[in-house]
Amino acid sequence: LPDYISVFAQTPGGHVLVERQYKHGAGFVSMNLPAGMVEPGEDPLKAAQRELKEETGYVCDQWTSLGSFVGNGNYGCGKGHFFLAQNAVKVTDPDSGDLEEMEILLLTIEELLQALSSKKIAATGAVAAISLGYLALTGAIDPSSED
Repeated sequence: LPDYISVFAQTPGGHVLVERQYKHGAGFVSMNLPAGMVEPGEDPLKAAQRELKEETGYVCDQWTSLGSFVGNGNYGCGKGHFFLAQNAVKVTDPDSGDLEEMEILLLTIEELLQALSSKKIAATGAVAAISLGYLALTGAIDPSSED
């Protein structure tokens, strides 16, 4: 599997950008965060910025890496790169090129955590990004620390 990104993007009012879309692998309509594959030779941050704008129409002026992790400690299977993006503002309509319909939601952190605990989020990458983003926002982790 190729490397991928997942973005915990927050508006100036504190809402998180969430996508609601049918996910065939999960077999149900799931909430997800903006995410996508890193193109060969592409910087993960540039991929995150590109995917956020394509999928949601939003851009952010403050980006923080939440770390990069392999999907399987024994086999690798593509590395996930996670980002916290703050001050998200809509600049255009989404243009993801996906064949499936997608609804963009603005959820409070409490609503997002409720969706997570209610198992309305199917993708591991989204679960990781939500967890890391929440921990960074609450000060439980310091994303700038490399230890």
